[in-house]
Amino acid sequence: MPGFIPKHNRVVESRAFLDLTKLPSSLIVLGGGVIGCEFACMAAQLGVKVTIVEMLEDILMILDADIRKELRAHLEKKLNIRVLTGKPMENIKADAAKVSGTFGDEKLEAELLLVAVGRRPYTEGLGLDKVGIEKSKPGFIEVDEYCRTSKATIYAIGDVNGGIQLAHNATAQGMVAAENAAGRRRKAETVVPSCIFTSPRLGAWV
Repeated sequence: MPGFIPKHNRVVESRAFLDLTKLPSSLIVLGGGVIGCEFACMAAQLGVKVTIVEMLEDILMILDADIRKELRAHLEKKLNIRVLTGKPMENIKADAAKVSGTFGDEKLEAELLLVAVGRRPYTEGLGLDKVGIEKSKPGFIEVDEYCRTSKATIYAIGDVNGGIQLAHNATAQGMVAAENAAGRRRKAETVVPSCIFTSPRLGAWV
């Protein structure tokens, strides 16, 4: 959770959102990436009034512009999701009744704020410093094309190595790492199929 976001039970990230036992009547989704758009669609289809706020010029900037245009039109016209882009949400506050903030000169309010602005690596407790494994500046474990760390006998797979953060990619890397640890020389895939579970669903190679 970014430091500028207030700590409050009306402010959640994606895992905490899935733990809710009751849906809010209104929801602001901070972040128009994959997770933000997927959760926005899910909530809207369940009857929640949803607003997406993305500081970049459009949602899902990893996709081609024509695909983004079609998806955004569907979100706004079919699911009644309000999509605000090109400015950050600022002055975020939370109290017992609501969450509020500003988008330019406009004040936004909702019952809940879902923060979906990305993830950072969590490697504390792995003892990487004790074995001399190098990390990148953002904190990911650096690996080569064989999923091998700077220590030749130690491998790292999945989100922690800074690659494409998808479960099937982590599984594939695990198979590569296991085979290489057993003496083979197999490279991990660099092009990975991806499905984005918005409405409509999108398929891509990333």
